[in-house]
Amino acid sequence: MTSTEMQELATLVLTYACKVLNSAFALSFIGALAGAAAGGLAAQRVIEKSKLREESLKEIRNTHSAVMVAFSICNTALLLKKQLVQPMFDRFSEAHTGFIKYREERASGKGQSNGPYHFQLDMQEYMAPALATETLKGLVFDKVNAFGRPLLLVAQIENTANGLAGTIAKRARLIEDFKTIPREPEVLAFQYFGEKMPSGHTHREYADIVEVIHSYTNDLIFFSGLLASDLAAHGKSRQEAFLRKFGKGAPVIEPPDFSGPKKSGLYPPDSEYSALLKWVVDKAVVPQ
Repeated sequence: MTSTEMQELATLVLTYACKVLNSAFALSFIGALAGAAAGGLAAQRVIEKSKLREESLKEIRNTHSAVMVAFSICNTALLLKKQLVQPMFDRFSEAHTGFIKYREERASGKGQSNGPYHFQLDMQEYMAPALATETLKGLVFDKVNAFGRPLLLVAQIENTANGLAGTIAKRARLIEDFKTIPREPEVLAFQYFGEKMPSGHTHREYADIVEVIHSYTNDLIFFSGLLASDLAAHGKSRQEAFLRKFGKGAPVIEPPDFSGPKKSGLYPPDSEYSALLKWVVDKAVVPQ
C-alpha cells in the first residue's frame, strides 16, 4: 500500500469515527457514563458525610459519658469529705490544739494538775469508696479526642484514688494498733498527735496519715471536678462544630455546677492548685 492510499484510508477512518461519535447513540452513551460517574461521586460524598456525622455524634456522646463519670467521682469524694474525712480532721485538729495548750501550760507552771492529758481517740474506721477510674481512663484515653490537661488529670485522679485507698487502710491498721497494744496515757498522747516525746523520739505516723487522707480527698475533689469542666468545654466545642457542619441533632453537654460545695468550703480553693490551673488546655482540631 502506497503512502497516498494509507492517507486516504486514515481519512476515511477518522470521518467514520466522527460520524459515530456525533450520532445520537454515542451522545447518549457518553452522557450516561458521565452521569453515572457524577452520581457515584455524589453518593460517595453522602456516605463520607454520613460517616463523619456518626463519628462526630459518637465523640460527643463519649465526651458526655466521661463528664458524667468524672462528675460522679467528684461527688463521691465530696460526700466522703463531708461525712467522714472533714469531721475526722477537725476532731483531730481540735484535740491536738488542746494537747499543745496543755503542754504549754504545764511547762509554764499554769497547769492545775500534773496528770495526763485526757482526750478521746478517734477510733472510727471507714473504707475507701469504689471509684470508676478504669471506666474514666477507657473513655478519655480511647474514646474522647482530648488533649493536654485532661489526660494529665485522668492520671492524677487514678494516682490520688490509689493513694487515698492506701492511706485509709493504713489508718485502720494504726487504729487496731492503738486498740491492742497497751500504752501509758502520756505516751499514747505523744504518739497519737505526733509530738516529740521527752525521750526525744517522735512518732508521726497517725498524725501524718490524718493530714494525708484530708489532702488526698481534696486533691480527688479538685482533679475530678476540673476534669469534668475541661471535658464539658471540649464537648461544647464539638457540639458547636457539629451544628455548623450538620445542623441540628447534636446532644447538649452542660458544664458541671460546683457552686454549692465551693460556697460551703467543701470544694478546695483554686489558690491551692495554681500551677495546674495555669496549664494551657490544648484544643483538638474540630471539623468546621
